[in-house]
Parts: sequence; structure tokens; C-alpha cells
Amino acid sequence: MYNLVLDSQVFISSFGRYDSAFLALERLCKKEVIKLHVPNLVKEEFVTHYAIDKKNILNKSLKNIRELDKSHFKEFLNLSNTISTLTEAKAGMEEYLRAKFVIWLQEMNASESCVSEADSKSVFEGYFKGNPPFKNIKTRKDIPDAFIYENIKNLSEITLSLYFVSGDKKLRETVGQLQNADAYETLNEVIVTIINEVDEHSLVHTHLPEIIKALKANENDLIGKISDEGERLLEAKEIELCDEYVENGEATIWQTGTPENIKLQFDELENYGDGMLLLPFDFQAECLVDFYIFKSDYYCLDDDIRDHVSVEDWNKHYFRAEKYENISFSGGLMIDLSALEIENCDDLNNLQDTITTDDMDIDDNFEIKVDM
Repeated sequence: MYNLVLDSQVFISSFGRYDSAFLALERLCKKEVIKLHVPNLVKEEFVTHYAIDKKNILNKSLKNIRELDKSHFKEFLNLSNTISTLTEAKAGMEEYLRAKFVIWLQEMNASESCVSEADSKSVFEGYFKGNPPFKNIKTRKDIPDAFIYENIKNLSEITLSLYFVSGDKKLRETVGQLQNADAYETLNEVIVTIINEVDEHSLVHTHLPEIIKALKANENDLIGKISDEGERLLEAKEIELCDEYVENGEATIWQTGTPENIKLQFDELENYGDGMLLLPFDFQAECLVDFYIFKSDYYCLDDDIRDHVSVEDWNKHYFRAEKYENISFSGGLMIDLSALEIENCDDLNNLQDTITTDDMDIDDNFEIKVDM
């Protein structure tokens, strides 16, 4: 059995855990291939971060609804019940999310580890001496990582193999020095590593070239699927703009253009086990984004910039603004071959005729960025 520890940022980067890597993790945990270990600090960091994120969304919604409730539409809209419901939801958000996450951990048969007195002593000794994973002496922001490191160190002493996933380079390097521990930057990397070991003799794994050939024969259908789904995935997504005049650099995709230059990366097709594959792709789209701009900042814009920004009055200090941006989308197409019951090479030879886009979905783990 493979033992696995995930840093809180891994959970935070996939709140719903619906992407291909987490779905593969769930299957491997339920099949007892992977034993998931969750330090209590990781759980609390994830839950509180998740709750803050959702509360911020509710706060924005409440702010807009209250604006409407103050307008001459008040009697017509009758928003008092909606405001009460959202306010109650905000108050109970953290408790609800914690309960849901605990249920998921139980379904994964995960074990939760708490901080011991010995762990605390070791952490604060490292805090004053600057021992790894502390980057310097008395660096307070590294205290949470130090507690996670102590949990991992304890596990490495009682397991033959331990995998750790974290985007933090310093923590990853420190864990990688432990005996019986290997550190990875992404969950995707460790899942592929494990599946390549446990699934190396499967028909799908040993015949990936034939599968790629079948997928290439259906390339136009795959592109059509991505084009249809791409617009939906971009709708209402929040993005960051580097323009100084954009309030807090925050913008939202308001209208989506048709995906263009769709490129399928067949050579990077990944096997996630049990007939699940992930085909990376990317595309570009011109989208209308909206944001807020301080009125005085707007009036100070150069004419060539202001010509591309449309505004409408929002309140006495701000305009609501719109402009077009070129957006790049990088993601993966999840392909489920399990329903096709591939049992021999003849099934593989007929794959290009039997596979359909009904067996495919775009992975929930994707990246959206503004082209510079």
C-alpha cells in the first residue's frame, strides 16, 4: 500500500475534488492501493480557507442584493427572505464545510493525525534555530509547515514508502531528505507514478500508442467537444488583470467568445487507471470582461486605453467597466474507456469506431490566464 500526505494547498487548488487526479485518488483509496494521511493542521487550513472563499462570494452577492433592496425595486423584488437566507448560510458555512470534508475523509478511509507535545517541542526548537523547513530563524509564517513536517517525519519512521505532495519548494525539499519519503509538486505527478506501477500490465497501459491513434482518428469530434464545452467553462470565471486602473486587479468574464486554436497534446496522454485517460489541450478565446474602476482613475486614462473601455455608473466613486481580453485556457479532456469493456486487442483495433464524446468530460482542474 502506498502512503500519501497532501499539503493543504493541494486541497485548496481543487475545492470540489472533481478533477481527474482526485477522482483517481478516490478510486485508489477505496481499492486500498493508497492510504491517505491528513494532518489535522492541513484539514483546518483547507476548511477555513474554503469557508473564507465562499463567504467572500456570499458577501459580494449580499452587497449587490442589498443595493437592489434599497432601490425603487424593493417592493417588487421582495428580497428580505433572500438576504436572511444568505446571511444564515454565511454564519454556518465553516461548520457545514468541515462536516462535508470529514465525511469525505471517512469515505476515503483516511487517517487524521494530530499534533503531539513532542511535535510542538520540536517545532519551536526549529523556530528559534532556523532548522528546516524554517527558511530563517524565527520565521512565523513557516510554523504551520513545520507542524506538517513533524507529522510526515513521524509517518516516514513507521512506513516503508511515503509520498508527499506540496507546491512549497522548501517544504518539499525538506521532506525529500527523509528516509522512505518522496516529495512531488502536484497530485497529478504522484497519481501517474503510482498508476504506472500498479497498472503497468493492463491492456490500456500497454497499448497507449493504439489508443492515441484511435483518438487522432476522432480529432475533429474531440475539438468539437472542447469548443462546445469551452464557452461554458469560461462563463463568469474570475480572472486577474495587471492593468493598474482595474480595482484590485479583479475582473470577471462576462461574455465568452468561441474557442480558437484548439490544440490536443496527444503525446502527453496520461493513464489514470481503470480505463480513465487524460488528454491535455489548450485554446484561446476573446472574452468580454467586467471590472470596477475608480472614477478619477478612469478620467486619467490615456485616450487610446479609454477608447477600449466601456463604463456605466455604479456608485458615486466607481464605474462598472467592460473591455475585451484574449484569454488562454489550458486543461485536460477526461476520457472514460471503462464502459467500452476493452478486453483484447481486437477491441482496441475497433476503438476509433466505438469511442464517442459521450464518454468524455473536461477536467475540473484547468488554468485560465490573460494573454499579455
